[in-house]
Amino acid sequence: MGTQGLDYIPSRDAAKGAKGAKDLERKRAERVLRTFSQLIQVRPGTTDELRAELGLPVPDRTRTRLDPEKILLHPPPLHLVKPGRGQVELHFGPDPEDENSNALPEICRAQGGVPPAASGWVFIAEISHSPHVDVLGNSAPVTVTYRFQYVDRLGRPGSFSDPVTVAVSA
Repeated sequence: MGTQGLDYIPSRDAAKGAKGAKDLERKRAERVLRTFSQLIQVRPGTTDELRAELGLPVPDRTRTRLDPEKILLHPPPLHLVKPGRGQVELHFGPDPEDENSNALPEICRAQGGVPPAASGWVFIAEISHSPHVDVLGNSAPVTVTYRFQYVDRLGRPGSFSDPVTVAVSA
């Protein structure tokens, strides 16, 4: 093949070196500019108009109230209930089988009763993560029914999920 086909290599290497130097210089310049923009942002005399002129982020000064109907429009959490000996493992959220994708938008409330029609519902817990283990400590087999609901940050409850009944061994 000879040396004719390799004439581009020095040019390619020079271009890579120039790009690396340019990227390094850009990182240094960004660091300096970020430092100055942070100093401008925290300065007491900086107005929102000046921030906008300089292209800096302008904080939202208007408080937005939480829509009271939003929690009612949100579907109830899906659930997966796994009974064990004297305890029940409660999985809930948008995908109860995959805990890694179960970011809970609100607090989940679990209620249980034995049976719910006879004794009424008993509040168990406000849960901010899934799974939650409900330790019953029963000495004989028992049947428990659960239902779940989201609660918004102001404490307003959403709609309940369908009830699920499980038998728990002692």
